[in-house]
Amino acid sequence: MLPVLKRLNPRIIETLAAEATLLRDENDAVEAYLGTLTETGVTQTGDAISVKRDLFDMLPPAFRRRLLRQLVNRTDVDASLLSLGQIDDALSFMLSTQTGRTMHLPHSLAITREYDRFILGMQKETEAFSCTLTVPGTTEVPRLGLEVVTTIADNRSSAQEDAIYLWQAEFDYDKIQPLLTLRSRRAGDWFCPAGMGGRSKKLQDYFVDEKVPRRKRDTVPLLCAGEHVLWVVGLRTDERFLAGSGTKKVLVVQVKQLSR
Repeated sequence: MLPVLKRLNPRIIETLAAEATLLRDENDAVEAYLGTLTETGVTQTGDAISVKRDLFDMLPPAFRRRLLRQLVNRTDVDASLLSLGQIDDALSFMLSTQTGRTMHLPHSLAITREYDRFILGMQKETEAFSCTLTVPGTTEVPRLGLEVVTTIADNRSSAQEDAIYLWQAEFDYDKIQPLLTLRSRRAGDWFCPAGMGGRSKKLQDYFVDEKVPRRKRDTVPLLCAGEHVLWVVGLRTDERFLAGSGTKKVLVVQVKQLSR
């Protein structure tokens, strides 16, 4: 095409070169600006990429489009595989969707709104889990990368504390059914969160109130005795089963990082 263009503009090559230089400089400026923003507004944990919603909302449309493509490229998907229409549909979703909603994109990508941020990552099926605990003893839960150590003490003062645990809780052993399990949530789960005066609460409602992201709710381990939820591990115990001044036998449950 250049011979034809030269007849219209003898200096077409110089003109195109100058335009290319301008576009390259502007591209470098956009990349530098987005790089500064993503240092504080974008985090990645494993294959889940998180971007703050207020950061995304403040950007002009062209910058949002560029940022989304950058984030897609951090996954296992090449952003060039997504059409302009698919990118723009995703941007519209991010601007208008409510907390907890998910948009599924081609190539197993998904975008989820979680309160003050968006999560971009590959879609994964979360399998239910259940593990019977040894009492007293140690039970490894490789699926979660955890081990659970249970001990029985005569009273609270004789219960030993291990400095390397992630979470610990103490229960009245005489109030608990002997079979203890660590499992994922099930429909209809409820408990009486400590500090609520014995009032019951559906686990689903508790997760919402505590702003536990929907994608994480199926991975939160529950310590259970029979059908009773004793402990939403790392979050809240059930007040009915806690050790108190009148407790004769204390069940100490420590949750640790799996050592191997």
